[in-house]
Amino acid sequence: MARILNDNVEEIIVILSCINIKKSFVNELIKNASLTVADGEKVGLLGINGSGKSTLFKIIIGETPKDSGDVLFKSNTKVGYLSQHMFDDGKTIYEELLSAFEDLIKLENKIKELTERIAKENTDTEHKNFEILENLLKEFEINEGYLYESRLRGVINGLGFKEDMLIKNLSGGQKTTLSMAKLLLSNNNILLLDEPTNHLDLKSVLWLEEFLKDYKGAVVLISHDRYFINKICTKIVEIENGITTTYNGNYDFFVEKKAINFEILQKHYENQQKEIKKVEDSIALLKSFNREKSVKRARSKEKSLEKIDRINAPLSAPQNLRLFLTTDRISGNEVLKVRDLSLEPLFKNLNFDIRKGERVALVGPVGIGKTTLFKTILQNTDNIIFGSKVDIAFYEQHQEDALNINNNIFEEIQNTYPYLKNGEIRSTLALFTFTGDDIFKKISSLSGGERAKVLLCKIMLSGSNFLMLDEPTNHLDITSKEVLEEALNNFNGTCFFISHDRYFINRVATRVIELNRNITEYLGNYDYYIEKKSQKNNQNEEISHNINNKLDEKKINAENRAVQKLQDAEKRKIQNKIKSIEKNIVENEEKIKELDIKLQDAEIQTDHVTLSQIFKEKEETENLLLELYVQLEDIQK
Repeated sequence: MARILNDNVEEIIVILSCINIKKSFVNELIKNASLTVADGEKVGLLGINGSGKSTLFKIIIGETPKDSGDVLFKSNTKVGYLSQHMFDDGKTIYEELLSAFEDLIKLENKIKELTERIAKENTDTEHKNFEILENLLKEFEINEGYLYESRLRGVINGLGFKEDMLIKNLSGGQKTTLSMAKLLLSNNNILLLDEPTNHLDLKSVLWLEEFLKDYKGAVVLISHDRYFINKICTKIVEIENGITTTYNGNYDFFVEKKAINFEILQKHYENQQKEIKKVEDSIALLKSFNREKSVKRARSKEKSLEKIDRINAPLSAPQNLRLFLTTDRISGNEVLKVRDLSLEPLFKNLNFDIRKGERVALVGPVGIGKTTLFKTILQNTDNIIFGSKVDIAFYEQHQEDALNINNNIFEEIQNTYPYLKNGEIRSTLALFTFTGDDIFKKISSLSGGERAKVLLCKIMLSGSNFLMLDEPTNHLDITSKEVLEEALNNFNGTCFFISHDRYFINRVATRVIELNRNITEYLGNYDYYIEKKSQKNNQNEEISHNINNKLDEKKINAENRAVQKLQDAEKRKIQNKIKSIEKNIVENEEKIKELDIKLQDAEIQTDHVTLSQIFKEKEETENLLLELYVQLEDIQK
């Protein structure tokens, strides 16, 4: 496999290369997928649902055949792929995971047997066995044999298991987690992880983050958890419209770079189209003169046009939901007051306020009572005080409680908002990608993501000014989450939400409330909450750092403004010159039209002197027009 030298002349060994992979089922799913993974590299594979991510994984491990392209591994590479394992239900978790170290345990037993033999044997064979023992001990040490039991217990505890738990008592989600635990402990060079955080609580996700960051092998992961991707991955490969694009950075870098790249490509495409149109128009005009010189000039322009390397229009992303949250009326400044609210054994004497315009995240461990707190607030007891003109909309985490599964999508909206006309319902559902006969799908037949869109549609139509959202990003893909984030950030009402999606909290929350029997408030987003909770950063250093950043920023901004002024002056100079030439072109074109009209005059046609003068004037004007076109072309190069 390839060996690459980076900027520090450090050798990078590529252990996996996918080159021009193509795969079709009914339609072409993967048109051209390429990626490289270096030893120890952490790569995030992104794309909307159905873009071919899992299929590419299966092609890499040989489970699904490719139509064309190459998958190349460095020799002796061991690949670990997260899939369902068949377990012995009679075993404990400890016994099952111990089998991941089968080779090390065999090696350990050999060492024990040989050590015992040496103690019994005579000196004639002792020397030879000492050499064998020394080699075995070296192999055992290289493979970190002395650490396997501590690694085993670390993984069991990190993923929330107990050593003596029987496999037969595990849920489906726990068995998937057990599969991942066994994979993490196996001696692989590269791990392919498809949605590894599914079924994990936040504590286990945090543990897995640290484990994968410290993992010496390479990792390629598919995940909808953007915070998780951002923490682990140093490279992002996106599959979009069947084609892969690589971004050498974390998720935040990918989002920023992708937006910039699209904008640049769109601008280049539009500018080139304008230039092509100008040239085509000038060719048509030159041909209309029907003169040898102008026709020759037109042919020259046509040849130049044929040589242009045409830019393709940027590929549009597949249709996604469009969400616009507006309020029917504005609430008072005080939206919600909670006073001495208790519900034993979950929480006691809770006190907090929510004000107009805030976006407050409620966080806390699984089972601590967050959803219960929401439902208690909605009951509007004596401990709950809503402000004036507060209209509440509630997004229910358990979709079956919020939707009538016997309805179709159209009926669900129509029954909730009977005053809406059929056309209005259809138009609204189209915003959520429900078009044509899709609107008559039964709620019972919808996926979790589709049901989430129906719930969001109902929220949007409510016009409420206080949104209470319980895990709104569950079942949504990354693109849909981004749409929801954008809508909430532009919402002119108030939002109180529960979420385990750390990236979502980071982008939306203006304040974080942590529930753990009592209430602790943090005035900021998720990163701020973690920073303050852990007390890792020194406040004075942070202030000093911010001041230095602002000073550096001011200096850079001043330099940038000076350079920008020079550039702007030069641009204005060129633009003024272009305007002047274009003005002359228009004037000369009008003059030619006027001369053509004169030439058609019957009186002038009988006056040979005047006729000759007009022909001469027209020829001079056409020559001048040609010269102006040349000048315009030169200045626009």
